[in-house]
Amino acid sequence: MIYLMTLMVFDFVLMPFFRVGPAQPLLLYLMVPYAVFEQHWNRVLPLALLVGFFRDIFSPGLLGVETVTGAAASAGLILLVRKIERGTAVMRMAASFLYIFLMLYGIFLISKILGGPSYDFPFAFQIAFASAFETALLAPPFFYLTARWFHDRIPLRQYELFG
Repeated sequence: MIYLMTLMVFDFVLMPFFRVGPAQPLLLYLMVPYAVFEQHWNRVLPLALLVGFFRDIFSPGLLGVETVTGAAASAGLILLVRKIERGTAVMRMAASFLYIFLMLYGIFLISKILGGPSYDFPFAFQIAFASAFETALLAPPFFYLTARWFHDRIPLRQYELFG
């Protein structure tokens, strides 16, 4: 929880300095692809719901849109990752790009349908594409640092062979 809150602070305070036009990297969204690649699939949906809930609370959009979109996109990501070779950094970046693009474009579409704050479709596509691309470029160092801090480590056990 503390790590997610830290990432959220980075997203809202520091990442606007890395903005290119209207697009900016979104580190909090990278937690879901990290969980898909590094953890068991049954942990992904609760994490996606939590990430979406955090973003819903602190973003100006309609409440619940990011949560629902995150759950749907994470289900698609789980199905995708089961079918691909997940060891390469390129595949991890591509899957992260696809997840974040679907998340952002889905948020824009649902907001437009529900009458919330939204952009025109070509502009929304450009923002989603650029933000997903910028975030996917940060995926390898993000995955490396997150794995170093939170990787599930198997405890060493010492057995007595001779007694």
